[in-house]
Amino acid sequence: SEKASSVPRFRMEEVPFSVQQSISVEEDLRQQDSVQGMRAAEEEGGPPAGKTRQSGEPVLLVYTSGTTGRPKGVLLTQDNILENIRSGCRCFPLEPYTTCLSLLPYHHMFGLVVSLLIPVNYRSTVFISSSLKYLARDLQLARPTGTMLVPLHVETFYKQILRNAEKEGKLNRLKRGMKVSLALYHLGLDVRRRLMKDVLSFFGGELRYAVVGGAALDPSLRRAFRAFG
Repeated sequence: SEKASSVPRFRMEEVPFSVQQSISVEEDLRQQDSVQGMRAAEEEGGPPAGKTRQSGEPVLLVYTSGTTGRPKGVLLTQDNILENIRSGCRCFPLEPYTTCLSLLPYHHMFGLVVSLLIPVNYRSTVFISSSLKYLARDLQLARPTGTMLVPLHVETFYKQILRNAEKEGKLNRLKRGMKVSLALYHLGLDVRRRLMKDVLSFFGGELRYAVVGGAALDPSLRRAFRAFG
């Protein structure tokens, strides 16, 4: 808009030197105070200086999507967030020190908790995908062990796998392989990752689990990805 374009944009080099200098000095003083406070607290055997938040104190304001009405702000406490992390860890315990690909938006609590806070709780590396446009590239770069999705992601992945197989003339072979993979798995012989090596390469080759939420997942998609291993 004209109003937005008329707002001046300043670069730091355009600010007078005296102002830059005062900003730099003020920042140095803040850092010195912080370091001195932490050292003093360590010497006294107490926590670092500063305000300690109470567990029931609100720390996050998240807005609902507004699907069924106007968006509403929801105040969450540290206890709320920690309980979400604990519950998630009980539902799907992960292996520590793995790599997770994060696709979901952090302004939704499902995305924030499941694709960021829970993996960090397991000391995992979190690779944040730049956008869905570059997802195929990010999968190859991150080579994730796990990822967190919504059903639409799973459906999109499955359709792309089928398209790739059809393009290469291997669609019937893929479908037969999925049936054999599941049959052997139910008999106690798990050779899924060996049979479905080409499919797993689409996800970087190391994917072992996907946590899906936000809506119900079609049972046929669940069976398909179980066949993939």
